[in-house]
Amino acid sequence: MPATDVREATVQLPGDPRLRVQVLQGGKGLDLLYLHGEAVKPRWTEFLDLLARDFCVTAPTLPGIPPSEGLEALDHPLDVALAYHDLVRTLGLERPIIVGHSIGGMLA
Repeated sequence: MPATDVREATVQLPGDPRLRVQVLQGGKGLDLLYLHGEAVKPRWTEFLDLLARDFCVTAPTLPGIPPSEGLEALDHPLDVALAYHDLVRTLGLERPIIVGHSIGGMLA
């Protein structure tokens, strides 16, 4: 069980109605966007709990990995990076620190 109060939401991204991204958020402080790896089941982890001690952590689920939707709308890794950019703007994150693991690191 996470020590952080975690909020969950589904965010519709602008531009394509197929792009719906699950987002987990918790913590307080500067905005931090955490992009998970491809083989990781998206969930709030102890690692994110530790980050949430000092940051407001936003952890979206990669489009196409349930419960997020819309991988078919993305043709190239750049499309995924741009979708994350749209997510940052939609959520109103202010110049977030970006941390990524595996493919999330490449996108970061």
